[in-house]
Amino acid sequence: MNYKFSHYKSFAVPTVEIRGKKGIYYWLDREPIVWVDEEGSSHETPRNMVSDGFSVPKFAWGLLACLDSRIPGFVHDSTYWLQPCTKKMADYNVYAGVCSLAVGKVWYKRFLIRRAARLIWCGLKVGGFIAWSRYKEQLEHFGYEGVITMHTSETLDGARVIANRGMV
Repeated sequence: MNYKFSHYKSFAVPTVEIRGKKGIYYWLDREPIVWVDEEGSSHETPRNMVSDGFSVPKFAWGLLACLDSRIPGFVHDSTYWLQPCTKKMADYNVYAGVCSLAVGKVWYKRFLIRRAARLIWCGLKVGGFIAWSRYKEQLEHFGYEGVITMHTSETLDGARVIANRGMV
């Protein structure tokens, strides 16, 4: 898999954890995450974005407990919000990003992470079109800059407001 992040040699992401109405959110309080997809295209998340990682139903939390979903979660949220590619490619980027978390792990962790990646990919195939359609409407209505403004904040207090609105 030729999936890589250019800013982060490890998966230590500079984030602040925020407790919101609907769960835990993460605020990427520094530079954006830059990644290169399978086709060689470079993408980046908006700076100072707020993300919920993955919107996972509670019954599936135990199945995905082996993941630190921050980086793939930021990639997922930003590709769904800004739609720089097709939904199929956005879903694959998430799958490949989660699989990249398995690099350098012992065999059973690689197995668990790849299984989690397949579960996430299947979940996106089944229910992702709802969020994709909602964000497509937002993009058409508010434009690129408007969507970025809705999901980013320069301050921690602003990030808390976004998390409490549940806009992610």
